[in-house]
Amino acid sequence: MNHLTDKLMEKIGPFAEVVSTNKYLCSLRDGFMVAFPATMFASIAIISQYLPATFGLEGITPQWLLDFLNNFFGPIGNAIFGILGLELDLRECSNKEKEQLKEAIAHYKKMQPFLLSVTLFTHPYHEGYQAWTAISEFNSIYLTGFYTTFAKLRASRNERVQLPNIDPACMYQIDEQTISGAVIEKTGIRVPLRFNGANGEMARLKGDYSSALCWMKKLENSKR
Repeated sequence: MNHLTDKLMEKIGPFAEVVSTNKYLCSLRDGFMVAFPATMFASIAIISQYLPATFGLEGITPQWLLDFLNNFFGPIGNAIFGILGLELDLRECSNKEKEQLKEAIAHYKKMQPFLLSVTLFTHPYHEGYQAWTAISEFNSIYLTGFYTTFAKLRASRNERVQLPNIDPACMYQIDEQTISGAVIEKTGIRVPLRFNGANGEMARLKGDYSSALCWMKKLENSKR
């Protein structure tokens, strides 16, 4: 047995040494080791938060327990934007899906400098959706993301979320609309229209686990 072990070490040892000292492989190894605890903790948190919904028990689960799960575990999911990675076999993607991925990657690269330097604000949980806002330095750009859990047909057409650090003396641009900071500070911004069974063409949040983004920019030299 010792003779076999010595032979294996003689043959495999040099290769194993090269692999163990390769800086690229070492960086991958160390990265996985650092990310593993966060991955496990976040995965358990997300599963725990949606246990009642997963088994269809929202209707019989006490409201205090739903509030606790959302308030306690929700910020963890928000901090990692709900996911920690994407598992995808590109060989099985259609050409259309590959084009969509290409556009998504290009969009992320464009957004990356902004996302790496923002302050993240988590909004209170609302029935059926969660929102967060990424705010740039000097409060000049706001990116608000909306994520639905289960679609609800009784969704209001006038849902709003409040944004922090709004300058009431400035003007802001949301999509192609220019709105006074005083109005936004008082009323917040409108939640993208949720599907209610009759507004399929207009709704931006359609079905379960859908998402939408809202960009808002402070206009330069707009102080009144």
